[in-house]
Amino acid sequence: MKLHSDIITKTDVDNTARLVRERYGQDIWIESVETRNSRSRDHSITFYAYSLNGKRSRNRREGRAATWTAYGYLIAELFNCDPDAKIAWYDSPGDFRDKCAQFAQGRDISFIGHLDY
Repeated sequence: MKLHSDIITKTDVDNTARLVRERYGQDIWIESVETRNSRSRDHSITFYAYSLNGKRSRNRREGRAATWTAYGYLIAELFNCDPDAKIAWYDSPGDFRDKCAQFAQGRDISFIGHLDY
């Protein structure tokens, strides 16, 4: 996943994943966090998330794919850190809320209620 931000750091990504595990009970872990230049913000961060107990495989060495809901909590909390960030294909917290509601297809979107914006 890639995000563009003026505020969020690599440490913030790790700490946010830990918060999502502890506060919401989501099985999501972070690996391979890299910071690079961004044309739209101060920097970009690319990272991969995984699950220890997921059902779906992924194209990485270890772990399983994190769930859509676990990613949702992670993205919501990252937007709470920086509402001006661009995270994956979401341009804002409102865009994230709208797209998740549009594509939920019966999935748990309770993470939307945890957006501060």
